[in-house]
Amino acid sequence: VIVISYTNLLQDYLHFCQVPFEVVLLDNGASWMAASNGDPNSSLATIWEQGIWNGHQHVGVAGAFGGEGATTDKWDFEAEQINESVMKDACIGLTARSRIMTASQLTSEHRASNVEVLPVSGVVSFLSPHFASVVREEWDRSNISKDTESMQHFSKLVARSTVVHHKASPIRDMHEMAISALEGKIGFPERFGDPIAPSFVSDDEFVSADKVTFSRRGCLSWLGSKSVDWLRYELGKADFEPILNAMKVSVKHGSFCEEITTASSTTSSGVTGQVSGTAAYRMAVCCGRHFGSDQGLRQHISAQHAPPGTWLCRTCGIDCITSQARTHHERTCGQPANGSSEPGSSAGANPTVGQGPKNTVGKKKTQRTGTSTQQGGVSAEEKDPDGSLRVPGMFPAFDSNTHQRLTCASC
Repeated sequence: VIVISYTNLLQDYLHFCQVPFEVVLLDNGASWMAASNGDPNSSLATIWEQGIWNGHQHVGVAGAFGGEGATTDKWDFEAEQINESVMKDACIGLTARSRIMTASQLTSEHRASNVEVLPVSGVVSFLSPHFASVVREEWDRSNISKDTESMQHFSKLVARSTVVHHKASPIRDMHEMAISALEGKIGFPERFGDPIAPSFVSDDEFVSADKVTFSRRGCLSWLGSKSVDWLRYELGKADFEPILNAMKVSVKHGSFCEEITTASSTTSSGVTGQVSGTAAYRMAVCCGRHFGSDQGLRQHISAQHAPPGTWLCRTCGIDCITSQARTHHERTCGQPANGSSEPGSSAGANPTVGQGPKNTVGKKKTQRTGTSTQQGGVSAEEKDPDGSLRVPGMFPAFDSNTHQRLTCASC
């Protein structure tokens, strides 16, 4: 399918999302991508980042998408209004085996002295969405987009998946031409003969509709600044609220865990590290847990899919693999078996997380008198009036007048 009218796509958005496509081509999609990259917290960016493409397991398996029980079997494509109960099971985003977007311009001039090139990070997210989702947090934290050498390296990689047509360019090597175009070194002639849009949507209209923020309205220069620019007109007149609402209601949209894990770990007993039941003999599966936010997904990956050596037992040092498995393991790790009378511990005790068997070496001991000393030291209260050491558990008798020890006649 070739998307040349975003008005029709956004109006029948949910219907398009239920159909698997082999190839989806977005005409001038690079301009929308660049504009959303300039204001990542806007609704314009939310639609592009989370609404245009299906980010769940259906990506790349468009041919097998319509199997038994699929949404296409029971979806009413003639419905004008879709109620919330049906919307909960609706897939969000276009499902495609291959994705292509075109660009009418690779640079944008917001001001006379400020020329922006197509953001490399946005192109990387489009070409390698899984890689981008994994490194996004570190990418933003390191501010790598400000490093010229790093962006030049990524431009060389991205250029291998970029085709540039420029009949007036003297460059004949396709890879070299793509690199030069992405770096803004090749100018493109102004287009003529394109149909004129019915009206021009100003920046203020985008801001008033909460599609972009006022401070970042300069990103709209990627959508064009003349009346002939249809992309600006269609996105400016489109209503984003039905799409944003569908993204909130659908249980098939959000942050999905795509980590490969054992089948037994997806069961209630397998979460604690036990491998039992028929699931223990199944092949590895995709986790597939759904979360409403990226933060919840990151916490889940940290607790359940952390690298080896992360969740080590704080008593014996064994790798428990997951946080919950370590909690379950540490309840009994280092404890004596039931009925044991090992000194310094109680049989059958369940310590808190991180506690091992009690070890009194080097610890303070509390005496009956309420005082404590380090091992090997003797306090004044531990000595009898005659200078002898007190034996724990035995309290000799003394004469209150002479302070002499009273001995037993039979001893």
